Amino acid sequence: MVIETVLVSAANAMVAAVLINSGAAKLVSPVGLRGAAQEVVPAFGGGITDGLVRAVAGLELVTAAGLLVAMTRMPAVVFVALFGISFAALGAAGAIRGSTTECGCFGRTSGKPLGMTNFFIGLALLPVVLLNAWVRTVGAEYTANAVVLAALGSLLMCLWLNRRLASQLLTRRARRA
Repeated sequence: MVIETVLVSAANAMVAAVLINSGAAKLVSPVGLRGAAQEVVPAFGGGITDGLVRAVAGLELVTAAGLLVAMTRMPAVVFVALFGISFAALGAAGAIRGSTTECGCFGRTSGKPLGMTNFFIGLALLPVVLLNAWVRTVGAEYTANAVVLAALGSLLMCLWLNRRLASQLLTRRARRA
């Protein structure tokens, strides 16, 4: 059971890091996703509001937290599946329609519109759902492992997605010293 616990905690931590960065970015600035989603699915029209985007962001954060706790990981996995399908569907719609509106997805401060990156990240979440279904029971160390790995993963993802900004800040500090 030790190997399964480590494997599931690492996989769930990676997914939680994605959801944490994604949710936090939407809470701070829902405008990007709102505009991008309305662009690729015109039928949404004015139905996508900042409040709705922030509600989805809150659900992403709750799902991430649920995924990191042994007792709540299985219900959270259901939402991981829904987010994976949603990310993939919006990414496919963005790629097909040639989206140009920056979505601010996954914690990016600037950059890409909805497209293949979203599609593949969405698809990448789905095997984690299957892994959790396969490994029903995890060891006592699961929660501690998952929380630490998710914190590290979230930090690294944030730095990577905002590497240009981080580089500018570090370069500025180095010049001052």
